[in-house]
Amino acid sequence: MPRVSPTQLRKARDVHKVLPYLLAPTQGSQNMALQELRWLSQSFKTRLSLTWACRKRHSNYPLQYLLGSQPFNNLEVLCEENVLIPRWETEEWSRAISVALERSLRPDMNQLNIVDLCSGTGCILLSLLSYLEPDQIKTAIGVDISPIAIELIKKNIIFNQLNLYDVKLIRKDINNCQTPIHFENHIDILTCNPPYIPTLNYNSSVSTSVKLYEPSLALKGDLIFYKTLLTRYLPFTDSFFLNLPIVTNLIILKHH
Repeated sequence: MPRVSPTQLRKARDVHKVLPYLLAPTQGSQNMALQELRWLSQSFKTRLSLTWACRKRHSNYPLQYLLGSQPFNNLEVLCEENVLIPRWETEEWSRAISVALERSLRPDMNQLNIVDLCSGTGCILLSLLSYLEPDQIKTAIGVDISPIAIELIKKNIIFNQLNLYDVKLIRKDINNCQTPIHFENHIDILTCNPPYIPTLNYNSSVSTSVKLYEPSLALKGDLIFYKTLLTRYLPFTDSFFLNLPIVTNLIILKHH
């Protein structure tokens, strides 16, 4: 957490009594702290609840958990503890997939079978569906090891009014599933944002907020995930979108 000078604290307190709590988590930027204060004020209406929220934020508690959601493309994705918060890099990557898909769709194409592995909040799968019509989808499957994530995806489907899409959710550890036998159809589009931070680098690579409050299970992962995806899942799909933030934003593998 960055150090904040007494002068900064005094100036912030002159603007609003709780504003000093937000300076450290916003890297000492009063403008950013004011923006967070506006957002928090919309959710926490009383002085007591707003003070509690700002103190919680001061302890590095993620803003998205306090507000309960995160904008993601054309969705408002609900966020809860123990489920990874969607990142802006993932949003950009997801939008690129949607653009590529829109440009490749033709009226004479069959309905699509879409699978999203390591779904988390469901942001990638649901964002992709929001660009398509229900009659363009044959199956839409989200897979995650966490039961909390599976329940949150259900809430996000309802919250974003995507009930018309028949989404099937599977709780599965993809590394312990020898073959994707639970997929009844050949996969047209497979997306995955797997844990990508090497175990040895985890403590030095992530912020205090992430280490304290977000699930390491969704971030800490070695090469086993990529070996699993490329050897066990690639043969079952035509288009494979794999998010590799360390190397590049988007990798598209075509298999015929």
